[in-house]
Amino acid sequence: MKILGRGTKVKRILLIRSAPIGQTRTTIELLKSNFPEAKITLFVQPEVSKIFTKDVSEIILYEDKPFKFYRFKGLNRIRRACFDLVVVLYNNPKGVGYLHVELLSFFVRAKYRIIYDTMLNNHPLTLRSWLRRILFNNQLAINWSYSLIPKWNTCLIFLFLGMAYLKEGLKPFISSKSKRGNKKGYRVLYMIPYLDIGGTQSQLIKTLQYIDKERYEIEVACLRGGMYVERIKRMGVRVTILNENPDFPNILKIYSYIKRGRFDMVHLWLIQVHVVGAICARLAGVPIIISSIRCENSKDVNLRCWFRLADILSVRFNTKIIACCEAVKRDYMKWAKINGGKISVIHNAIDLDDFNIYVDIPSKRKEFRLKENPLIGLIARLSLEKDHLTFLEAASMVIKSIPESRFLVVGEGELMEELKSTAQRMNLFQNVIFTGVRADIREIISILTTVVLPSVSEGLPNVILEAYACKKPVVATRVGGIPELVIDNHTGILVEPRNPADLSSAIIKILKNKDLARMFGTAGYNIVKESFTFRKNIGMLEKLYKEVLV
Repeated sequence: MKILGRGTKVKRILLIRSAPIGQTRTTIELLKSNFPEAKITLFVQPEVSKIFTKDVSEIILYEDKPFKFYRFKGLNRIRRACFDLVVVLYNNPKGVGYLHVELLSFFVRAKYRIIYDTMLNNHPLTLRSWLRRILFNNQLAINWSYSLIPKWNTCLIFLFLGMAYLKEGLKPFISSKSKRGNKKGYRVLYMIPYLDIGGTQSQLIKTLQYIDKERYEIEVACLRGGMYVERIKRMGVRVTILNENPDFPNILKIYSYIKRGRFDMVHLWLIQVHVVGAICARLAGVPIIISSIRCENSKDVNLRCWFRLADILSVRFNTKIIACCEAVKRDYMKWAKINGGKISVIHNAIDLDDFNIYVDIPSKRKEFRLKENPLIGLIARLSLEKDHLTFLEAASMVIKSIPESRFLVVGEGELMEELKSTAQRMNLFQNVIFTGVRADIREIISILTTVVLPSVSEGLPNVILEAYACKKPVVATRVGGIPELVIDNHTGILVEPRNPADLSSAIIKILKNKDLARMFGTAGYNIVKESFTFRKNIGMLEKLYKEVLV
């Protein structure tokens, strides 16, 4: 075991990024200030490499392809090199990923290693002070301070998966029990990873509001709490918080809870609970298992090869799978290697009554210090797949043509500090307003001139439905389920992803033509009214429930 203290000579540093961009930049600055002569090599994904070009001496691109780890182009360069220090930023499931971090660290030749892992160790210190302590105060030894996903939980998942397949094979030889239920109807469990603000969470709440409560007695279980917990309880629905870490679900606790509940059906919402939820429900003897797929899994940077293997195996336990759009259905058929007949498409929906409210537009605009400025809004969590960088680049082009235009960035996420600093470097800070999370989304959409969504990956985004409900035109990328919502040059304009020039041209076209914007908004409202209301959505969901419960 070696100690790395002040005065240690360090000439070559390898930084493996598996953390938010802001924390990565903080680490680079700290390493440069304390090892000014050291050459820093950053191992990073291609989509964010340009952010760090000026910060490090060398960049090696990480090309993530499931099941093809040993073919990474950058791996041989790392294996041949010899570093004095390897720093692995490992406090987020995004980026390099759990399995790949362990393999990478194993192959790198280095004198000293630092594994910073707040997700497993829950270290109370900040990243900056923790690194100062470990690097320069000789207070902590350098060793392998992390585990694999963690190992015990991953092993349990595959152990339970094997047990579930064994039980499935023995099913014909086991006497069937009488059908479970009670006087109130079928007992149904909705399981979701967390209940904070999000499109899926809002869909779940509206489902609870509209579903037939005489026929279905519903409970909600989540792996972590959230701001919607109390709201659901006020609706008379029981909510159980199973554990505090949605990325490391306690499979034993989930199985025990489902077993005690004696549910007739388990409905799993979001990918984080698909695998463990399906395995535990099958072992607990739940006859009907339904999973909702909300995004294109093949483009999700969080999902790694071990998870895909577990998903391919566990999806066989599902009675039915619900996709939020045709694009997600096609993607999941390829991802999970299943027949399309098992997947039903039920689009996201919206309650138009929620948008039938009075909004004091002058007062709301005054809140953001706006007068009659054209206002373009991007409402989405601040994450890579939403591509806020392209939005900022497009904003700079729009401002050159329409200097009085203003831009709202609504939402929070790991990219907040990076986006703010980028806006400042691009001299956009007077034109771009970062609002953070807002509870008054309907009021904010009402003051927008147009809604923009420049995502590189999507399911069926609720924000477009919300824009239509407020009769606002939409500019969005041609990805995922967006073309199923946005009819090009009828309800909005579709552009190619990662193309700021096309995005800015579409925005300028709408800003300069008020009649066109009004026509787009009206057409969008009519489409929502005809095809995307919750009453129609719940009718389809209850019809599916009846089919599988017969």
